[in-house]
Formats: sequence, C-alpha cells, structure tokens
Amino acid sequence: MKAHATVGNAEPNYARLRYVTENFQSLQGLTWVAFGSAFFLSSIEDVVGQALPFWLLLVPMVLIFAAVRYVPKYYESRFGSVEPRSPSNKHAVIFLLVLLALALFGRPLGRYLDSVIPQGINQIHLLISDLDHRTNLLPVIFWTALLCAMVLRQSRFASRLDIPFGLACLLFWAFALVFYPLRHPDVTKLTFWKVLNAGWFGISMIVTGLYDHLTLVALLPMRVRERDNE
Repeated sequence: MKAHATVGNAEPNYARLRYVTENFQSLQGLTWVAFGSAFFLSSIEDVVGQALPFWLLLVPMVLIFAAVRYVPKYYESRFGSVEPRSPSNKHAVIFLLVLLALALFGRPLGRYLDSVIPQGINQIHLLISDLDHRTNLLPVIFWTALLCAMVLRQSRFASRLDIPFGLACLLFWAFALVFYPLRHPDVTKLTFWKVLNAGWFGISMIVTGLYDHLTLVALLPMRVRERDNE
C-alpha cells in the first residue's frame, strides 16, 4: 500500500498488510452490497404481483452508479490505495491459452453441459423426493462452491469466521429453499418465500459484501497514514 499502518505504538504488521494489499479489491465489500441490492430489487419485480413504484425502479441504477463512482473513493479515503500489479508473462500466457481453449472447445463443451446439467439436477430432485421441482437447488450449489473456495484460500490473516460464515449461509439456503418446502409445500405460496427464492443471489451478494467489508475493517481498523520523518 502507499502508506504505513500503525496500531498504537506497535510496529506495522507487514504480513497482514501484504494480505490486505493482495486482496484489497476483493475486500471492498460495499461494492457488492450496492450491486447485490440492485440485483435484488430487479429480481423481485415479478414476485410482488404488482407494478413497483417508478422511483423504486430507479434505485438499482442509482446503486450501480454509486458503486462505480463513490464506493472506490470511500475505500481510498478510509484505507488508502493499492497500486495494481502489472500482469506477468505467465498471466498473459494463461489468458491466451484460456481464450484458445474456449474458441476450440467452447461450443462442444456448452452442448455437453446443456445435456448433462439438467440430468444431474433431475437426479438430485429425485434423490430428495422432489418430483415437482418445488425446491431451488441453485443457492445450495452456489454456496457449496463458494464454501469450497473459502477452504482453499483460507489465510490466517483472514477472519477465522470465513468457513463458519460460508457454512451458515449454505445451511440457511438449504433449509429455506430446499428442506422446509419439502416438508411444508404450502410455504411456497407465501410472498416472503417467493421473494427469498427470486432474490437469493442479490441477498447473497449483499451478505457476502458486508462480511468482506467487516473483514477489511477488522484487518485494517485505522486509517492508513504516512509516517512523519523522525
């Protein structure tokens, strides 16, 4: 980062600053909160059963504008800034290889996944005795993948609640959108459940963004400032 952090009279924790520096962009969770709120409002428009007020339709655009225009300025003024690292030759080669693979195998792979994924989802619905597909498996699949990513990238400088947080979110969506509707089918008629079912992705972005923001605040609690020459 462009400055040094001090907490009281303690020497800067350079290992912690290195972690924050490497993950500074991803820890700017208020950006995801704004995008998630916009996505949530857009996704529930057809659920409420009536037209949303005109001003409410403008809120997603205002949130996206704020996320792009003002949130980065807030993080820079609150925590300082990080100079982006120039991509190495290795990264450039990997990027070109990925583009080449997509150009050669993208369409065949897409057709294969289009045939395999529905079959796999149908099998899961059969295993949980959900013949009518009342449940929504996408949040469970999403949070399972996210939890695996948390396990793989776990760092001792990140919050110790990373994995419990991901597990709690996974269990919540599994209970709310899968297990509970199986035991109580009438819950799917409630507006509250329909809002959860339609807006789960936006809600997940909001919750994850808040968690990342609080993690950054915990790792770098004080404004990063330039030291005076002593």
